[in-house]
Amino acid sequence: MDGLLQYTLWWKKGEEGNVSHGDEFESCIERGEYYLAFKYAMERLLEERDDALGEDIGTAFSGVQSLVEDCRDPFVVGRVGVGALLVFMQSNVMGPFEAQQDVAESPFDMHHCDDADNAWALREIAENGEDVVGKVYLPQYLLLSKIALDALDGGVWDWWKFRVACWNQYILAERSHVLLERIDGLVARLETTYAVDEGKHYEQRALLGAVHVEAANIYTHFGMMKNVATHIDKASAALGIDARLTGALGTRTVHQKDAHAQLVLKISLDDDMKSEFDDSCGKYDGSALDENVFNMVVNKQSDVSGLDTDSDVFRNGPRLISSEDDGVLLRRDLTALHQVLLLALCNQVKKGSSPDGTQQWELAAYTEAILSQNKTEFMIRTNAYIEMARLEIARSRTRERALVTLEGIKEALSHVTSDVPMLDRLSYVFSVKMPCKAILWKELGEAFVACGLVGAAMKLFEAAELWDSLIVCYQLLQKNEIAEQLVRERLDINPSDARLWCSLGDLVDADEHYETAWECSGHRSARAQRSLARSAMRRDDFDKSRTHWKQALELSPLHLEAWFSLGWCSMKLDDHSEAIKALTRLVQMDPDDGRAWNNLATVHMKMKNWQEALVAFGEASKHSRDTWQTWENYALVACQLKDYTTSARALDHMVSLTRGDSFNISLLRNLVESLSASAEPSAAADDEENEQSNKTSPQSEEQTKSYVSKILKKIASSSKGRAKCPHRMSGEASQNAPDIHMARESGRLYYLFGSLSRALTCISCPWIEK
Repeated sequence: MDGLLQYTLWWKKGEEGNVSHGDEFESCIERGEYYLAFKYAMERLLEERDDALGEDIGTAFSGVQSLVEDCRDPFVVGRVGVGALLVFMQSNVMGPFEAQQDVAESPFDMHHCDDADNAWALREIAENGEDVVGKVYLPQYLLLSKIALDALDGGVWDWWKFRVACWNQYILAERSHVLLERIDGLVARLETTYAVDEGKHYEQRALLGAVHVEAANIYTHFGMMKNVATHIDKASAALGIDARLTGALGTRTVHQKDAHAQLVLKISLDDDMKSEFDDSCGKYDGSALDENVFNMVVNKQSDVSGLDTDSDVFRNGPRLISSEDDGVLLRRDLTALHQVLLLALCNQVKKGSSPDGTQQWELAAYTEAILSQNKTEFMIRTNAYIEMARLEIARSRTRERALVTLEGIKEALSHVTSDVPMLDRLSYVFSVKMPCKAILWKELGEAFVACGLVGAAMKLFEAAELWDSLIVCYQLLQKNEIAEQLVRERLDINPSDARLWCSLGDLVDADEHYETAWECSGHRSARAQRSLARSAMRRDDFDKSRTHWKQALELSPLHLEAWFSLGWCSMKLDDHSEAIKALTRLVQMDPDDGRAWNNLATVHMKMKNWQEALVAFGEASKHSRDTWQTWENYALVACQLKDYTTSARALDHMVSLTRGDSFNISLLRNLVESLSASAEPSAAADDEENEQSNKTSPQSEEQTKSYVSKILKKIASSSKGRAKCPHRMSGEASQNAPDIHMARESGRLYYLFGSLSRALTCISCPWIEK
């Protein structure tokens, strides 16, 4: 394994082949002194240059780009790129964050770095006009890493370039199609580079598995769930693991006496692969990390002081009744790579399934399997605890424990501790989907707000420069004037910050501030155009809004809300072809968006594209099952295409959602008439085409009868149906009753369809009067 790559995976100090042999760069990395390692590599790169790089930050980076392109030693250039990336990761992801004060703001010692230089670097990093989330520390190092590694091709350098592209995306507020295209190309090359031939090749299989895990993580971020499933399957095959959810009897709380079915993870491992990497389960004992690192906040004076750190709910999984399957249900010997794969599976479940009642228990099963391991790594357990806290924060019985956990993680990442040396924070940091500092601060702050600790949240938001979240806090406290004053004070310090101008526009609802943001960004701020578009939509100026949405999409074409809103504005303007283009693009990017499918089907319905509308309503009904209007339209379109079984099924679901109080009488009449026509001899038997159109299979006809029977029964038993019983109406009201009359007499339901009464005799239902 490559000397630089090994530090981020299963490197073990002292093993033959893993010793630095006096190399200063690797010696610095082994001591966790990433900045010194970077300086050493940078000095080697600058050895042949006599003059200064330049007087300003842009000129300096241009000079470095020329240097790396002309350098004949790719190893020197690669070390500059890797060293700069590790400095960036230490300051934004793995910590300890307090060590950042010893790092120069600029990678060039000869330059004095100010806010303007960092703002320039952030603009260079921000792809497709998307802003970064909160405060990003040392952005120049990430930019320098990108420039240096871009000059190299092939082998392990592709992996490092892939990691730079991933973290460039992770710090952005929205998805970038430029970065996605770059990531796609690098993943394809990495799969080829680390492909495994027939045979054992355990280390090669492990490296290939690590590639697929990292690819699955970034594709989860983009919401490309088919890609995620593909890479997770390949990673599972390479690492020799099969993890499946199953049930087992056990208890989940301290006070639970009787065992009940619990959702747990059943894990099977390739014995040969497991024995080869048996010594790479992890360096740390999980319980020791919990006691010495993550719970360090318990005995400190902090914002969570006084909160209950314990709960009656077991954290590391349910206590199972002993069984023959204990070896696979309670595995505590997973390697570190197996653990990061389980984290990737957890992300897949979270992103790829609807947040229903079972999702949280599926996520808990994966997370508990990781937390129950005897040996682990610092970053793996940190990420597992973050996932568990996200689940526990939503439950009242575990909410306080989740807050303490998140605060403990914040402290563990912020401070230097002898329990976790600097180098150990690097292990698997690229293999887990770890949030950066600003996003983690945001999650903790939002958890504080949800628990009423607004003051504690405001301190976090201000430290991470999450101005939008801070403004929301002031609004919750009904202090809009203070919020506006805060934003204006920040603008006095940095008047060219487009994000602040957009925040001010949101606060005072003034379009001129969005226009200022657009100009300050050099016409590169997609958020400014989206804000102008939303403002126009609130005024029902759909034509102007559509223009702004198009401009925003030219900058950032992966923004889902923008495509949806563009389609909506086009619908309002009766521009059906434009609406179809926008909504079709959206469902291609996010096939699980029920609203988009519904709107697309509605447009096709208006254009009388019945077949396309039927397909779109079918997809919409999968993802918006609780919207009765969608089901009614689905039934109408299916009836139009004479697909009566589908129409009856959709109408039955609609009546169930409305409890029989809303139903389409004409549609129901058409369904009954279709049954009547299918039961009678065809009056136009000589007309072959008409005969074929009325022909349905016996099975389909029986299904339709069954659905219609259910519909009638639900309508009759509804409050609306009972209110319209003829014997409860006056004579005049009874005469004005709708076409379908409902009556209850002697405990039996009578359905009188007027001229359609003959059709009822075709329905074989014992509760209908013949």
